[in-house]
Amino acid sequence: MSKNVLLTGIWLVLIGLTLIAVMAGESSPHISSTLLIVILVLGAIKAQLLVDHFMGLRHVSGPWRLALSLYSIVLFTIISLIYLFI
Repeated sequence: MSKNVLLTGIWLVLIGLTLIAVMAGESSPHISSTLLIVILVLGAIKAQLLVDHFMGLRHVSGPWRLALSLYSIVLFTIISLIYLFI
């Protein structure tokens, strides 16, 4: 599979995940905690796809990939905790 075909496929997956998250978020005026977790997990998957494929860190070992992966995990955890407890 060529790199362009792979990136186009990843891009289509990102669009699909975005549409799923938007439809889930718009389904109800009050988002349940389960739905929030689903939306944030979709966001984390999208972030990892961006880091791996579009930022070119898929085959990089070391601190850069780890830092960006941990950043998305920490960010989505903080957002979840703020939503659930405030």
